[in-house]
Amino acid sequence: MTQVGIYMPDWIIARHNTDQRIARAFARLEEFDPCTTSFVASPAFTWSINIHRLGQRFFPLPDSVVRHGLRRNTSADVLYCYGEPVDALAFFRAAGDRPTVVTTGFMSDRYMAEIRGGSAGDRQAEADRLARNLERAACVHFHSEGGRLRFLSYRPEWAEKTLSIPFLLPDLACPEANRAPSSKSEKTVRILFVGAEGLRKGIRELVAALNELGRDYLRRHGVSVTIVSRDRPAPSADHEIEWHPSLSHQETLRRMRDADIFVIVPRRESYGLVFVEAMAAGCAIISDDEETRGEILGDAGIQVPPGDVFGLKGALRRLIEDSTLRKELGARALDRARHFLPGIVAPRYGDCFRRVAAGLS
Repeated sequence: MTQVGIYMPDWIIARHNTDQRIARAFARLEEFDPCTTSFVASPAFTWSINIHRLGQRFFPLPDSVVRHGLRRNTSADVLYCYGEPVDALAFFRAAGDRPTVVTTGFMSDRYMAEIRGGSAGDRQAEADRLARNLERAACVHFHSEGGRLRFLSYRPEWAEKTLSIPFLLPDLACPEANRAPSSKSEKTVRILFVGAEGLRKGIRELVAALNELGRDYLRRHGVSVTIVSRDRPAPSADHEIEWHPSLSHQETLRRMRDADIFVIVPRRESYGLVFVEAMAAGCAIISDDEETRGEILGDAGIQVPPGDVFGLKGALRRLIEDSTLRKELGARALDRARHFLPGIVAPRYGDCFRRVAAGLS
């Protein structure tokens, strides 16, 4: 049985840290595949990475602050590192002869331009730096095929050393085949927005689009709107909105099962796991038109440019008025979400680790 050592801290001081949630979810790989997982980074690494992250908020700290190392008596056959190591040289020195699988990303030009204030930067130099840092990895993993192909457009010789597998979502579940969620209503159209950082994820544009449709129109079509975000809807909506600053994950999933339309049109989003969960609930999806969302949704949703209030208004109108289209997109989303189920995704990771442990390409 292949033993996979997860090279991540046992804990991260920042609450609700996305990296930590993903690593914790990944540790459940053994529930779906015949391999074992354990966290193998040394206590010194855990403390130093937390100090490094805290320090970076206030002043730059050198990468040398991070004390790379493995726990004593680690018996892992393969090391899995989520995210590019802070200091690649130190990481591979700590790994020694153990083969490694490193997860990284290569985002679209549009995404990079957004986070850099208008310029995507020198993508060839970015790809070269990534290749240089991860040269000693046995396998480089991307969560999206689009990200992998973007990287390969600059470094095509890495084709055999890279692969793409979606995120492992151990709690993802879909209704039985050919059975849509039973809670969908015939008399109302329920719209759901879920995004803690609502301003970044399009809460203003959604409220503006609803105002463009008008209170009378929304009432006539039996539309109800629920927003889950710590950012309050702004500008104020003419239509009544059920607003929650936060909900438990289980309650959020229940709201998704009740919803007919799930909508967030973010200005910047690296992946979008919440879309996968909404798809698994059988929602018709409205998203932004970024490449990564296109890879997730396929033909199971409507994509509009971020910031386009009138495009969003048109998409909402289509789904509100056309129940057949709404149900069709919901069924497509549900079918597509099955490709993300842990029973499908986990064996792909397991096969990757077994091949790496055996020294196969």
